[in-house]
Amino acid sequence: MSSLAETALRSPATITNMFIVNGDGTYTLKFYHSGVAEYVTVDSQLPASGGYLEYAGLGISTADPNAELWYAFAEKGMAQAREMSDFGGSQNAYSSVEGMYIYACLGYITGQSTVGITFTSGSTSLSTFASAWSAGKLIGLASYVSPPSPSVVGNHAYAVVGFDSATNTVTLFNPWGIQYGLLTLSWSQVQANFQYFDRTA
Repeated sequence: MSSLAETALRSPATITNMFIVNGDGTYTLKFYHSGVAEYVTVDSQLPASGGYLEYAGLGISTADPNAELWYAFAEKGMAQAREMSDFGGSQNAYSSVEGMYIYACLGYITGQSTVGITFTSGSTSLSTFASAWSAGKLIGLASYVSPPSPSVVGNHAYAVVGFDSATNTVTLFNPWGIQYGLLTLSWSQVQANFQYFDRTA
């Protein structure tokens, strides 16, 4: 979900071009494996309980005609794609998309080459991060299992939505939803709470 959020922010056309509306209640979604487009088709049914969506649409009323659902369909499409050998050969289930690496998801979504796991503790990590951001790369941060800050969810991926090079502060978005607010941290706070970042190459 963090990779979808990051892509929607910095490359919205990629998200728009991901979807084909088939006109029969189904959607075809485009993902990439090694830069080559592959397609899956999903129906318009999303998992719900008690009148509210689950997973990516968690808490959205099924009766809300104005609900934004593209990310829920993207998640459903990725769960279906995961059963293909090119995407891991896992089970076609929502559980198969939990815990995926940010760099893998960025590649599946954008078709771009990616760089995985640059540890924030490295002496050149800030300069690497700053250079990637200024070059327009898509970046996601992965938190430690037990981060010291109560504002940071443990073992979780965040989308990077801003970087101030004058103060070396990073603004992050929790893909669980805007209700969690944006989180702005100094680089030393990033190092304390986040183990590594992944990015497009």
